[in-house]
Amino acid sequence: MSRINPTAPRILRSTLALLCGGLFLSSSAPATAIGDACVHRAVIGLDTTQRHFADAAVQCFDIYVPESGLLMLEVTVPAAAQTEPRLDFHGPFGHGLQVKQYLERLPAGLLVEIRRPGTYRLGVHAQDPEQPLGEYRLRSGFAAVPFTKEGDPEEDEPDPDPQPIPGKAFEASRILSELCSRSQTDEHGDSLWCASPLGLGQEVKAEIGNEWGDDDDFFTFLLTDMETVRIESTGSTDTFGSLYDERGYRLQSDDDGGTGGNFRLVKTLTPGRYFVRVTGGDGAPGSYRLTVEVLGR
Repeated sequence: MSRINPTAPRILRSTLALLCGGLFLSSSAPATAIGDACVHRAVIGLDTTQRHFADAAVQCFDIYVPESGLLMLEVTVPAAAQTEPRLDFHGPFGHGLQVKQYLERLPAGLLVEIRRPGTYRLGVHAQDPEQPLGEYRLRSGFAAVPFTKEGDPEEDEPDPDPQPIPGKAFEASRILSELCSRSQTDEHGDSLWCASPLGLGQEVKAEIGNEWGDDDDFFTFLLTDMETVRIESTGSTDTFGSLYDERGYRLQSDDDGGTGGNFRLVKTLTPGRYFVRVTGGDGAPGSYRLTVEVLGR
């Protein structure tokens, strides 16, 4: 049984309140044409984790959603990978229209409201089109919820870059909490959306599995001023740490910059929300401690 951090609902509400204000929108780069880009297609299910190797410029997947609800999709690569993934949601596939609405859009992940059953297509590729993506992990999660139909679905064309819906934060927070509780393997979140809150100067204890296990630990912290922070792990477990901004872009990573096999990240950051991903550096499971400290105080 997964254990959920008791403060997680608060951070979910805070995160979704920010995204409904438009702070979590990524650049609206046009999606690649499906017919031209998809060399390989496969079918994935709801609430699954699958590993793939990108042997084509873009790999495309079809996912069938049987009812209305919130669909969570995320692509991750091994911690030490040089390339970063990107996920493009191409929308409905086949006859008829299924209206969709993003609740959050990250380079390698999506939270999307599905209002009608149907088959949807997504594409996975490297953020840098000149580099192969290599090995990656694709996660999906789904929570059924009835959404109020707005307008005539036969006339509502899917928006290629829809905006967050104001007033959906509370409902989405509850659904997202359900998704996180099903996907977590321990007390800390396994994705950006399920990240455990971490206070500045606070030390948190955690357990980590191997680099490709389902136990990547994600944490989130908030800065109200420009600060230089030190993020590091301590303990006997070999760890690898990565720092992401609020849009999900990796800013910095480290393997053995700390004591022993621990990581240490030092960076000057502007105000905003940030995320830390901790994985096993040598594949061996174990415990560690994590702190985020502001330097110069």
